[in-house]
Amino acid sequence: MTDSPALDRVRQAEEEARPKAYPERQEGLGAWLLQRRRLRRERFLLRAKAFSLRREAARNLFISGCLLFDVLVVPEPALILGGIVGLGLSGVLLAAALALEIDFYRSHFASPPEQGA
Repeated sequence: MTDSPALDRVRQAEEEARPKAYPERQEGLGAWLLQRRRLRRERFLLRAKAFSLRREAARNLFISGCLLFDVLVVPEPALILGGIVGLGLSGVLLAAALALEIDFYRSHFASPPEQGA
């Protein structure tokens, strides 16, 4: 006596819909937690392998230089010219400086995108 494919699908659906016993749930949760922990460890090892002290120092120096430029140089037109024209020129200069700084940072210091996540 052979079962029809439709009957097999119904049995399979019932099996999947059946509430799992406590040990089955614990086993699935444990496997999931172990896999998650393994993936986190692998990502950590990849980041540690790619870490460079020279690159980190250059990144910190670049950020410090950008902050100094944005705080000390960009407001000069507002202080020299005064009024709306100076503020407008400083705003345009700040927007341009930030755009260039972000572009440079992304091209030289940004970490590569993570695989799979």
